[in-house]
Amino acid sequence: MWKNYVSLSFRIKNYIPQITNIKWILEWLAVLQVLPFCIGTLCPSNVQREAFSCFAGYSTQLLNMQKSTETLFTGVDVELLRAFCSSYIQSMTCVDNLKKKCPSNLHEKIEVTLFHFEGAREELSELCKDDALYEVYARHMTCFLTSGSYSERCFEDTMNTSVRLMSRFDDKSLPQLCRDFRKTLNCIQTKIKRRCNDEAAALVPVLVKPMVRRSNLCDLNHDSHIVVTASTTAQTTTEDNVITDSVQHRIEVRHNLNKDESNTNSARVTTVSFAIILVLSCIIYWIYGNG
Repeated sequence: MWKNYVSLSFRIKNYIPQITNIKWILEWLAVLQVLPFCIGTLCPSNVQREAFSCFAGYSTQLLNMQKSTETLFTGVDVELLRAFCSSYIQSMTCVDNLKKKCPSNLHEKIEVTLFHFEGAREELSELCKDDALYEVYARHMTCFLTSGSYSERCFEDTMNTSVRLMSRFDDKSLPQLCRDFRKTLNCIQTKIKRRCNDEAAALVPVLVKPMVRRSNLCDLNHDSHIVVTASTTAQTTTEDNVITDSVQHRIEVRHNLNKDESNTNSARVTTVSFAIILVLSCIIYWIYGNG
């Protein structure tokens, strides 16, 4: 009996280093498991360079769109449109994820990289938010193409510029820009509805808006989108006031939304930071407290 006890004790003693090694391995496995989480939630040291890198794919697709002989509302190839929108969505997602990783005091550095979308972000988002648009557009692409010359004249005659994606009209007041934009839409839409159908005509505002910065600020449901020229000075003044009030309201709403988003991101960063500290504390305890 005594010999068996001694033999068993000797065996257990021999296994203790192995048990300790297994424990050490498990501890480091735990470290390796949480390490990607900790690294993935850290804000990059050069946050602005990281933000600019979000637009590498978008820059390529934008160049492809600019090289095309056709524009959004004159029959651009649907696959070119799909690739452009996909790169835009990926870029915006990349920037949003970066803002989630970084504290709110660095958000301004990140948002500087969005300067080339000034006055066009909402218009592009509306174009690219729904994948179903590509299928609808593909059905009418040929019709947009055959009507392209007429649509271009509508745009150029009213807007007094050639057709380009995200065109700037800083020399026009917003009320004047909106009147010209509605007139352009009415010209293009009337032709597309007559030559194609109602479904194709419904796409026109979504396709034309990205061509004109600030166009999303225009109230297209305003009565003057049908009668585009005011017959008296009083009517023009009233229309200007309606547009200005509508724009002011939208700006206030966006300001409140941005403020809420900033508060939410700050809270999220605080929560993630606390979680990282807690995990790291546990790791340190496992390594040094049990060693």
